[in-house]
Amino acid sequence: MKRFIYWTALCFSTFCVGCNSVPSRFALPGSVAAADRQTVLTPSQFVSVRDQLIINSDVPLFERSPLLDEIVAQRHLVLNSLNLAPSKKPIAIYLFDGEARFKEFVRQRHPEYPDRRAFFVDTESELAVYTYWSDRVAEDLRHEVTHGYVHSVVKNVPAWLDEGLAEYFEVPPTQRGLNEPHARLLVGRMRQEGWRPNLAKLESIGQEQEMTLKEYAEAWGWVYYLLNGRPENRKLLVEYVAELNRTPHAASLADRLRESSVNPDALFAMFLGQLPVAAGL
Repeated sequence: MKRFIYWTALCFSTFCVGCNSVPSRFALPGSVAAADRQTVLTPSQFVSVRDQLIINSDVPLFERSPLLDEIVAQRHLVLNSLNLAPSKKPIAIYLFDGEARFKEFVRQRHPEYPDRRAFFVDTESELAVYTYWSDRVAEDLRHEVTHGYVHSVVKNVPAWLDEGLAEYFEVPPTQRGLNEPHARLLVGRMRQEGWRPNLAKLESIGQEQEMTLKEYAEAWGWVYYLLNGRPENRKLLVEYVAELNRTPHAASLADRLRESSVNPDALFAMFLGQLPVAAGL
């Protein structure tokens, strides 16, 4: 069975990398033996169908209507950016009432999953987002629902592009895709470590690998550059995504960029250095 799993990382403070998950054979402090636990079911008390989304929640949804309106409207933003037609394939969203119930559900049903605030699952039978109500639920939903919108239309999504798009659209719409923590990280690495972007290396990351925060940041950066830099680069990205829908062996986007411009990695680095957030670093 085809199965992809994506998660929203927890380790953003000081840009640390390599978050450790809790091994499934250990219980967290205060938990009880598996045999004594009550089975945690997916949220189903409150249900709302909004276009492509089927939202299942432990808490009333009418109080959160602005957030729901935002993620429904995000469908147009995501698909329009890639010149894609909308899909009718449903995306299920499961919103738990808190972290404890969510984590207990994950421990019981998916003990192999890392310790995360949210995750997206793509199987042959379902596209689904799992998360819980928190002060970062808007960010988490924007990220994971982006995966859903993309996967509902595009058949073969490379890991770097999948996460780059999710990091691009996880910020509020008013920021127009500018993920400032990622921008600062990339510019800081260029100035302090001599780092240079390398799209070809990013493309080599497989779906089965878990990306590091630095790779998430670079993936976001390439998406931001392609969608907001030179118009011909956006055209290349749109054509690339269209080809991904036709074949799992689409030609490398890094190769396409090299054919269209001299040293695209250097042009991308220059673009990053000219972002407003770079001025104060």
